[in-house]
Amino acid sequence: MGCLYFAWRLEIVRGMDQPDDEQRDDVFSEQLEIDEGELHDANHERGKVLEISDQIRLLAKQNRLSLFKKRALRKANDNVGWLAEAELQFQSHAHPDCRFVQVMLGVTLDMSPGAKILAVQPDRAMVHQVKLTEALKPAFEATIPGIGLKTTLGAETASEQTFDQPVLTGYNGEDRAIWTFRIPAKGYELSLNLPLHLRMEYPSTIDILRARVQVSARVAVRGWADFIPLIGKKSGRGQTPIYLDR
Repeated sequence: MGCLYFAWRLEIVRGMDQPDDEQRDDVFSEQLEIDEGELHDANHERGKVLEISDQIRLLAKQNRLSLFKKRALRKANDNVGWLAEAELQFQSHAHPDCRFVQVMLGVTLDMSPGAKILAVQPDRAMVHQVKLTEALKPAFEATIPGIGLKTTLGAETASEQTFDQPVLTGYNGEDRAIWTFRIPAKGYELSLNLPLHLRMEYPSTIDILRARVQVSARVAVRGWADFIPLIGKKSGRGQTPIYLDR
């Protein structure tokens, strides 16, 4: 049985007041949407059009991702200007008839020239063990004289190896960080509720560390006979940025 995959991408920027230690600032919690343009492109590449019923569309929109800023702070650094740290909380909320198979969260500092992301945590987590079994044929083969038949000596054996497959991988470049969550095996239930940490630096000429956040996901609808990768709509630009240093 196949699955129908929906993927959404939303690019959002929000302003936040300075929180206390117990406060959570809502960064993203809006309903996810289906991008019809990307659905059209996916159908064109596959060479066939999959009709998606209103019921499937409704199910897709019942899946949510939530992102909160739990705390953020900065301190002066003589060599750079400012060092900042931020903690985010990322959650997934799947409809009972759906499951997340991939989720991505990106944070970009391009609104703050000169700002850099130094490290992200975690950068590898939620490890799942995957077993791989390989059949090994006998290595020695002999020919029976006089009749020309070939025979093998020894029995066929099997080799089994276990690999650690991370569900979460984190990456940070010059001015961006990306966390990617992928199911390591078919049937794996991806359920997220974990803290994510950023360590950043920016010059003293910048008063406030501004960032943009991007959220995307792929959701499998149970019982669907095919799958389609989609990319969701982006929210409007020009909004107040997220502050990651207060």
